[in-house]
Amino acid sequence: MRLKTSVSLLNMNKIKKNFVVGVLALSMMAVVAVPTGLQAQNVNGEVQTTQKIVETLEANTAVLLQSNSPVSGIPSGFRFNTNLREGVRGSEVRYLQILLNTDPATGVATSGAGSPGNETDYFGPRTNAAVIRFQEKYTGEVLAPYGLARGTGFVGTTTRAKLNSILAEGVTPVDPTPPPVDDNLSAVLEQLQKLAEALAQLRARLDDIDEGITPPVDGEEAEIVASRLSTPRNVKLGSLQEKEVTAFEIESKEGASTIRRVDLIFDDSNVSRTNIERALESVSLVVDGEVMGSYSIVRNSIDRNNLSIRISGLEIEIPANETKSVYVRISTDEHQQSGVVGLRIPNDGIRVVDGSGLNQYVGGFDLRSFELTEREIAQISITESDDTPEERIVVLEEDDPTKDVELLHFNLEVEDGDVELIDLLVKITLTFSDDLNQAGFAGEFSDIITDVRVYYDGTLLDGETSDEALGSNTSKEFEILFSGLDLVLEEGEYEFMVEVDFSDLEKEYEGLEVSASVDAEDIEADDLFDFESLETSDLSGVAEGEIQYLYTVAPSLTVTETEIEYVRKDDYDTVVGSIMFELEALNGDVYLEKATTGDNLEFAVLRWTGSKDLDGSNGNLVLNLGHIYTDAKSSGGYFVVEEGKTEEFEIYFEISSRADSPGDFGTDRGRVEVESFTWGNKDNLDAYEWTGTFIEDFRTGRITIRE
Repeated sequence: MRLKTSVSLLNMNKIKKNFVVGVLALSMMAVVAVPTGLQAQNVNGEVQTTQKIVETLEANTAVLLQSNSPVSGIPSGFRFNTNLREGVRGSEVRYLQILLNTDPATGVATSGAGSPGNETDYFGPRTNAAVIRFQEKYTGEVLAPYGLARGTGFVGTTTRAKLNSILAEGVTPVDPTPPPVDDNLSAVLEQLQKLAEALAQLRARLDDIDEGITPPVDGEEAEIVASRLSTPRNVKLGSLQEKEVTAFEIESKEGASTIRRVDLIFDDSNVSRTNIERALESVSLVVDGEVMGSYSIVRNSIDRNNLSIRISGLEIEIPANETKSVYVRISTDEHQQSGVVGLRIPNDGIRVVDGSGLNQYVGGFDLRSFELTEREIAQISITESDDTPEERIVVLEEDDPTKDVELLHFNLEVEDGDVELIDLLVKITLTFSDDLNQAGFAGEFSDIITDVRVYYDGTLLDGETSDEALGSNTSKEFEILFSGLDLVLEEGEYEFMVEVDFSDLEKEYEGLEVSASVDAEDIEADDLFDFESLETSDLSGVAEGEIQYLYTVAPSLTVTETEIEYVRKDDYDTVVGSIMFELEALNGDVYLEKATTGDNLEFAVLRWTGSKDLDGSNGNLVLNLGHIYTDAKSSGGYFVVEEGKTEEFEIYFEISSRADSPGDFGTDRGRVEVESFTWGNKDNLDAYEWTGTFIEDFRTGRITIRE
């Protein structure tokens, strides 16, 4: 980057003097901060690197009015005098990379660390490979004196000699015309940037020593990218709550790395620092649900100058070319503060060390704001769960109770606080068959259902139960109250399940319909913050289970194929087709009624769904034939499918104009479907009738009839 300036040449000496003094003061401050003894030895490399950069800056500044460097970035008169190998650090490594990058055949890298303009002070594997290519390019001068044919990567006597000869060959006479001030000043500023990086490394090493950390040096350099995540957002925090309010992610490209430290800065434009400290209890960093580090908030714990906190001593590992999401979780104390608090990460707020031991600092972006709110009463809402059983047949065990029948799954969500669940009311509705309704049901709930259980998150709800019957003889609603639960539910979502046991029911209860429901308004619960009971306005939602049909013997029906077509037959327009299905007999023999002569349809009623009427006094269409094809056992008036067996059936149909008014079928569009299906036992062939859910697949595709 070139810095545009209008500084006159007459002022350059003054600039040079002030600049050098400033740089030396900065470097001295860093060196003075280094501890003594063994710890000083641990950072000796970083100190030497910093001092060498300072020396280079002095040299560059001394020739600010003219440049004699053959290679941009390498000081004039510099020569390689030190043996270099993989693992070492220093400014000579950077100059080595710069020189190697002047030749495409020996370049260190094309992008990232080590590439032109991104040279580093670390002699890593990429630099080692580039040196080998350099040595093999100049084999006669570098390798032949040692009898070698392949490069070693070690920068020794002959390699340094060749590097220095290239530097010497590139030297040109000094131009009597001073070079532009812009170019020289830019070169100095580049060195200043290198000094800042070196000081940052020195600071990081001192941080490591202070935290007792030994950085790894056996991996690759990594490129670190930090960014904010879109969620969570707009989080509200009342008293005594804990929530994740914002998040960021760190990507480690090329090599693995470890997050060591995170700085967070609060925004007090709406809430003062003092009130933030009063409201917050702690700030934690969470990765994959695990707390990786936290900071306790007490009085004067937030830096009053920049409202910052530092969470250090972290060990958040990021594998190479992977990303870690870090969530900021805040716990609040009991408070009555209100207002929006912002969070951001400063420019160097995240310290990451990669596998080569290189410390990198990233950040400089806003995180999400969160809102401190005055304490609100907790809320409970109920919704039906996807795990609720669909409408189905429950086959009862004959002469034996039927147990563990699930009726309802529902989700109970607690928001804005924690609650203690005191009472839970479950409603169970029983709808009786026509035969039983005629006499009226006067029995007890326990005659049908012997036990009702409620589980939450797989745990049996422990409490006293009682039941009360409401409603008519046709349909009775029983209220099952679970009281004295004293169940503490923290803010979150819980899944509940209602399960029942049936008694040894007689056949008169065939077709009994059972369902369960829970209404949030029937719940009694206390808010654990102030131990006040939740009002109706704090409770919402209803969960209703599907109807479960009870049978001691029942068929299981599966449609396998349907056909329909329009044909011209004699003087009639006719629709013909068939519905094929399988019937499995569950827990007993299933009987289907048929005509006493032939195998005509009796157990199912067909209908045409178009605008034309089928049969009836005003109908203009007639079902000429409803024939049954099956290998099932047949007797005079019925087919029978024995218990545990499956039989195939085909209903063949033919629909045409009425015989007393033959003619065109007319224009219409519709299909044929089974309106009702009856089945029974040997004593009563049409004891039970099904419509709706159980036979909804008994229908053909649609067909269009045109005149």
